[in-house]
Amino acid sequence: MTPAAFDRLFALVSPHLQKFSKRECIGPGERLAITLSNNSAGYLASGDSHVSLMYLFRVSTQCIGKIVFETTTIIWRELKKTVFPALTTDLWLKVASEFETMWNIPHCMGAIDGKHVAVQAFPHCGSRFYCYKGFHSLILMAVADAKLRFVDIDFGGSGRRRRGDANVFNHGALGKKLKANKISAPPPGPANGVTGDLPYVFIGDAAFQGIEGILTPFPGRFLPKEENLFNYRLSRARRVVENAFGVLCARYRILRTSIIASQTLAKSIVTCCLSLHNFHLMDEDSIPPRSWKYKPCGYDDYVRDDGTYVFGRWRQECRKMEFTIFRNLKRQASRKCTSSHFSSNEVMEKFLEYFVRNPVPWQWRKM
Repeated sequence: MTPAAFDRLFALVSPHLQKFSKRECIGPGERLAITLSNNSAGYLASGDSHVSLMYLFRVSTQCIGKIVFETTTIIWRELKKTVFPALTTDLWLKVASEFETMWNIPHCMGAIDGKHVAVQAFPHCGSRFYCYKGFHSLILMAVADAKLRFVDIDFGGSGRRRRGDANVFNHGALGKKLKANKISAPPPGPANGVTGDLPYVFIGDAAFQGIEGILTPFPGRFLPKEENLFNYRLSRARRVVENAFGVLCARYRILRTSIIASQTLAKSIVTCCLSLHNFHLMDEDSIPPRSWKYKPCGYDDYVRDDGTYVFGRWRQECRKMEFTIFRNLKRQASRKCTSSHFSSNEVMEKFLEYFVRNPVPWQWRKM
């Protein structure tokens, strides 16, 4: 976090961090520094233990634990309405417009994916949160937009659930909102080169296959040329959510470790990291790319003019052994969770028609 960003955040939360007591209190600036720090020394940015932070800031481990909980809770409370605005039709239209401009896919409301966030076993919980990957975890489901910002999140489910991405989605807050049609999705509309109206959809990987409202790749190998094209264009756009998680993990190293905290504190830590991620990206939206610090040019994956896909620098910062802590959910078949007058196959055929009639210059060379 840059000093300027730290100061802007401090101005937002300092009134709520100030303590009033007859004794000398730890000031709001130091409380924010212990939690974040503007030099990667704070708890979220470094992932260091409370003992390491005790020697750095000369504050007891008991105080550090209390400060981290209070500060992360306040940051989430103060930022969430700004960085996670209400899901309205106008918001989805804006997200879809950005996807069409940046990733050449129309009527896309976001890319969706899920992760296991590793935690130390919570007291008196036994194996309730023990997942099939061999560690205790909480489940994070998220929708990312074309600029790597998280549009909506669902965090806190038990990692023990023997379900894949799709089933976790169906039984979580995101799936229930989609099923109840509470996301204010725009109605189907025309798209260039497509016969009839094209619905607005989310995009996901093969784990979400069978859920109406989520566009997934054609299954199988040795597919026809057009279906391979569809999978390429879909995968190209879907990588935004992988990059969003990657940049988040690179900037907040606490997510590279097994979080040692109570269940309530673990939820507060992760939601705080998500809100800060959006805070920084929205902050950098108003300045030239050369001035970006949180996500500088080349930090995330990008595509050259000839269609070559270049991996971002976050992949080197998140070494393989560290990033495996932040793991994908299990791929598993699921029942459909929504109803629509468009069948899944019909929607896929309509998007296939769009990709064939609206090619990017290099697409056939990448097949």
